[in-house]
Amino acid sequence: MPREIEAEAGGRPTISLCMIVKDEADSLPRCLASVTGVVHEVVVVDTGSTDDTVRIAEAHGAKVKRIRWPGDFALARNESLELATGEWVLVMDADEELDRRDRGGLLALVASATEKGGPEGFLLRIVNHLHPRDEVPPEIHSSVRLFRNRPAHRYSGSVHEQPQVPRPARTALRIHHWGYLPEVYASRRKAARNERLLREALNRRPDDPYLLYSLAVLYYATGRAEEARLTMEKVIGRIEPVRNYHHRAVKLLAMAEEKCGRVGRALEVLDWGLSLHPDYTDLLFLRARLRKEAGDITGAVGDACQCLRQGDAPLTYDGHMGLGGRLALDLLADLLRSYSGCRREVFETLAQVVDRATESGDHELAERAYSLVLGEIRSDRGRLEGRSRSLASRLVADYVRMLRSRAVHELRQGLEAAPWCETLALIGRSVLRSPVEPGSSAGNAPESGSRESGRAGRARPEPGAAVPAEPQPERPA
Repeated sequence: MPREIEAEAGGRPTISLCMIVKDEADSLPRCLASVTGVVHEVVVVDTGSTDDTVRIAEAHGAKVKRIRWPGDFALARNESLELATGEWVLVMDADEELDRRDRGGLLALVASATEKGGPEGFLLRIVNHLHPRDEVPPEIHSSVRLFRNRPAHRYSGSVHEQPQVPRPARTALRIHHWGYLPEVYASRRKAARNERLLREALNRRPDDPYLLYSLAVLYYATGRAEEARLTMEKVIGRIEPVRNYHHRAVKLLAMAEEKCGRVGRALEVLDWGLSLHPDYTDLLFLRARLRKEAGDITGAVGDACQCLRQGDAPLTYDGHMGLGGRLALDLLADLLRSYSGCRREVFETLAQVVDRATESGDHELAERAYSLVLGEIRSDRGRLEGRSRSLASRLVADYVRMLRSRAVHELRQGLEAAPWCETLALIGRSVLRSPVEPGSSAGNAPESGSRESGRAGRARPEPGAAVPAEPQPERPA
């Protein structure tokens, strides 16, 4: 290890960022800024840039090597690995950035694995942003991006290249990828380049299921749904369910069938896929949406509720964000406008969503669920009975308590920041029911869970209004 890297590491395991780039002057600064203080060296292999990419890399202290594009991503990646001197390698593209909230987690992970002799490598979560404001939910997949710097750990595959790292461990660390934004993807002509490379690889291995699947992905992404469907129909039976991309292949085939107007066939594919991957929320959400389209509102409501109960897909799957949360809630709200069945399952599901969202601090999701409950109560007033009425009462009571708890928290924050504010002191007297003088410490206010705050939180009911019971919250199943 070079002395300068060893000194910079300060005893920490050293990490080399390895990249291959071409004409990335617009993206590279953001990528490098995201790993400043995390990596100890930057290795950049440039395959023919004509813009300021090389100058930017060198200005950040990168070790730069210029090569002619070899026509193979794995060969280019391996060139960068040959130059790396760190104990660990972090692989990123210029249109990516490490989530700033995960910088410390990555360092801690490497330190622990080095000290305790942990895995050879790690799968990181790649968050593919598909819309500038995420109006289309980001898609997440796992990729081996962090591994020990060993000669055996080299890449293979001319396109969709993968490092040969045995038994990598999964992590929740995130890398954000911006290259699939429509304007970026189109401007770089990546689709044409990748299709050429895939066809060259298929000439050598015409029956390779992963190459055929990758070609179908490209077809679908470029608007050729029929070609994607035909390709997937031929190959889906040859992809073993244990393969880590089988769930994605099922989803792709179902989406292609739908795009070609074959909703019935898409539903058959989804039924089969869910029998193999029952906890893959993406398939459930897609089936809920297609059942709605086919007029099966009851089935769609059941699937939407199941999406909400299990949340987004586990880390073992690649999927879209929000399909077990916000998007499923929106779909359920739309379905309930024409649903005439019993609301009990709906309220039980929403109770679980609220509990989970409140515990995780996702107040926006909790409030969306509460709003849906309140809307259902208003529309079904007088028709709610038994368990549905009890659940609705409990959710409304929890909603009020949550709002009050948040208000108390914000009030405390305000009093700590501006203890001299008389207006906040007046609000404090009213809300907290305790003497809060201008200039006094907000810490004297009662805790939101205390006896005093509990009494203060009970609003006086309107004449004739029912006062809901306050049972203990039920935990999600």
